[in-house]
Amino acid sequence: MRTAGVILLAAAVLATASEAQESTPKFSAAYYKCEESAAGSDMAMTECASAESERQDKTLNSVYRELVTRVPPDAKQALIKSERAWLSFRDAQCDFEYQQVGGTSAHVVGTECELGLTIRRIEELNHSLDLERQFEPKRPKRGSK
Repeated sequence: MRTAGVILLAAAVLATASEAQESTPKFSAAYYKCEESAAGSDMAMTECASAESERQDKTLNSVYRELVTRVPPDAKQALIKSERAWLSFRDAQCDFEYQQVGGTSAHVVGTECELGLTIRRIEELNHSLDLERQFEPKRPKRGSK
């Protein structure tokens, strides 16, 4: 019985991870409206992406804070380590894209890189929150066997 539960869980995790990789970032309606009115102007598009980055960063921080409060103590340090590694990855990847493009579009590309990766990170952390909500009630309380 326990093996069947583990197999079902593994299938659900793999399906969710696969869906997250295939999905496109979920921008706000305000971002799409802003991009439409930017009409291809690099400066306007950067302003749109910067405003959206602020919105998404607030969401990321909110989801992260909730997850930190919910995970068991032994997983908390792994989560913190994961978040620090992700921040390093995000910065390095977006710096690469910025350098790769160069010129007047580099700032737009760099900002949109950070935005897209932030939205994907929100999805990853939300997935972790879903797992935590699923297993939190089943986890033995500290001191009980």
